[in-house]
Amino acid sequence: MKRAYIIGEKGELAFKDVEKTSLDYDSFGGYLFFDYDNLNSMNFPTQGNKFSFNVFWRNENYQEFEGIAPNDTSIEATFDWRGALSFKSHAFVGIALFATVDNKTDFSVHVTELGGFLNLSGYPKDALIGSHKAFAAVVYQYDLGRELFGEASLPLYLGTSAEAGNVWTLTESVKASNMITSGSLYLGTDTSFGPAVFGVGFASGGRSTVFLSFGKSF
Repeated sequence: MKRAYIIGEKGELAFKDVEKTSLDYDSFGGYLFFDYDNLNSMNFPTQGNKFSFNVFWRNENYQEFEGIAPNDTSIEATFDWRGALSFKSHAFVGIALFATVDNKTDFSVHVTELGGFLNLSGYPKDALIGSHKAFAAVVYQYDLGRELFGEASLPLYLGTSAEAGNVWTLTESVKASNMITSGSLYLGTDTSFGPAVFGVGFASGGRSTVFLSFGKSF
């Protein structure tokens, strides 16, 4: 599916580490959106593919602030893919996410995040923020519910993941050597109220998380 939109924004950006400092900004532009989806489940897929590609063009205006151009034009591109295949009770899922912003300076209010379940699982949700992102993961899921209770049972998935990615603020700092490795072990199911998952995540550098989610898509 292809779509095109006109967008406009107006807001205020506060700097957490600078006391009582904020700046006003506004932007206008448009974006193109392409989407394809035949996954049989967004949360615990066993077959199909889903990918989306977005390109944003914005004319941005910022209140005068040290190090920030008052007028700028940016192009932002994002790519998101998830695909799955299965054999009997075994499923393999691939995930790839990319995002970048190109402008005159390295400052933009339009950032991307990493962190959370199957999104650098060793970090809390949206713990890493920057203008550029690269992430990939391979997930293995075992349909424990079908194996134990038969075809008519509620799906119950035992899974593990291997992940790598990072976000960067500056274009020149984007390096493959800075990729963070991560992984997870989890137990999850789809219910009438949405997905439910419990598990642990871990990442290079000794980071780890425990996550429990119910009713929210990942």
